[in-house]
Amino acid sequence: MTGGWLSATPVDGILMAASTADSTTGLGTYYCSYQTSAHLKMVKFELTLSSAGDLYAKAVAAAYTSGTATDDAETEWASSKMRSSRIASSSTRSGYAIASLTYYV
Repeated sequence: MTGGWLSATPVDGILMAASTADSTTGLGTYYCSYQTSAHLKMVKFELTLSSAGDLYAKAVAAAYTSGTATDDAETEWASSKMRSSRIASSSTRSGYAIASLTYYV
């Protein structure tokens, strides 16, 4: 993960699938999170497949909460503790983002 409110140098996030992710195709909604000593920072993103077979990832939201994670990603995201944040458009812009994803078939 990266972003002006996290780190200009990407840090390893933890990837978690939402209940809407398809276990066969891998498509659907996912969460990438990073835990600091003071905050849980998350980016919600979707994986889709075009009719031509191209895989696309799109960040759809970013959020954070004070403290540490106490539950699974989907429950944490839906929690009233989570505060909306910006999706960073680069590693130095305000917000959180996913610097890169590796997808294995």
